[in-house]
Amino acid sequence: MNQDELDEEHKNLPPTIEDKLNSMQTFVDQKEFVVIDNGTGFLKCGFSGEDLPRVSIPTAMGVKEIIIEASQTNDQGGKKYSRIFGEKAQEKMNEYDVTHPIRRGVIEDFETMKYCWHHLLSHKNMHNQKKCSLLVTDSPLNHKENKIKMAEYLFDKLKDHNISIESLNIMDSSVLSLFASGRTSGIVVESGQGITTAVPIFEGYALPHAIKSINLAGEDVTYNLLDSLVAQGIEVDNSHINHIRKIKEQMCSVALDYERAIKAPDPLKEESKLYELPDNKGIIKVDHEARFNATEILFNPEIIGSSIPSIPKIAFDSIYKCDQDLQITLYNNIILTGGTSLLPGFKDRFEQDLYELAVDTARTDIKIDIDLPRRHSAWVGGSMIASLSTFDSMTIKATDYEENIETRDDVVLKKLVF
Repeated sequence: MNQDELDEEHKNLPPTIEDKLNSMQTFVDQKEFVVIDNGTGFLKCGFSGEDLPRVSIPTAMGVKEIIIEASQTNDQGGKKYSRIFGEKAQEKMNEYDVTHPIRRGVIEDFETMKYCWHHLLSHKNMHNQKKCSLLVTDSPLNHKENKIKMAEYLFDKLKDHNISIESLNIMDSSVLSLFASGRTSGIVVESGQGITTAVPIFEGYALPHAIKSINLAGEDVTYNLLDSLVAQGIEVDNSHINHIRKIKEQMCSVALDYERAIKAPDPLKEESKLYELPDNKGIIKVDHEARFNATEILFNPEIIGSSIPSIPKIAFDSIYKCDQDLQITLYNNIILTGGTSLLPGFKDRFEQDLYELAVDTARTDIKIDIDLPRRHSAWVGGSMIASLSTFDSMTIKATDYEENIETRDDVVLKKLVF
């Protein structure tokens, strides 16, 4: 979703956050927080209490070295670096060295991430934040050391770019997605670009012993589609990956019965199967077998020779690991979220396969909620909770962080790691 589409969605979204806050029997504080959702595929940023993020960009930065001659400046010249972000970086991969700082949900390149955070906070839609309080999302399986390093970069390193963070909280993205649905107990199955997780939550706290994850998500669907097209003799490669991603989003869907779907007539009209590649590379035709095959790996990874479990299987395993008294609550409160869950047919196939797995163990109906902005659910949950009057007490203050240099790691862990 590009920035124009985000702005349009922002205008059309009904005002639901206030109703959900009221249902949680709390009230809104006047202090404004900036909320950043760190996703493998997209970074989202906006203000607490709003319905959608103001900025949403692909998680990518491009860097190009520029040599400045002494004749062009008053000093001795030297090197300068040009940095671009998001879609601009993806579009200019031939000109810039493009880095993706988050891999499979975990920040692996904090130096690049620092510049991405600076870009978000300096964005015109964010009114060029120089001093702010911050809520940042984190992967449910991230380790404590990563949170400590995140706090270090946000509190210390951003100061080099004239941005001062006054207070900070780092929260589990799955817990925030559950809050966005108006619940505090349930299981969140999140499938984004790099990772799929199943996180059971009770009274607002994730249950670490039952969290399940697989390195199988949207980018794997994209590359599987690329491989299918190459196998058909279509001349595409990794340089076309952004266009293959668009083909996935525009044409792909999940089959309820895969074998029957690929043998049946193509459900799309002829013109809907065609995609024009850039730079006069021609028009390619994407048949229904390639489209269904691309998404089938989410529910049957064996078709690409993988032994990892399917998405419904990790949801089932996660629920099964919880106490029996809690299992009914979890089956009745399943939240599907993440951009990959938006694939047509995803919810129906997930429900069908989960029911088949749980038919001998579940003593209740399976109820799946998709009635929330799944692409932005973690950000929306962060916007909601950061609006609560009690939220400021849950943050670590910059003064506490700076005054306890020798024990700051303990300060971070005590305040931010639940």
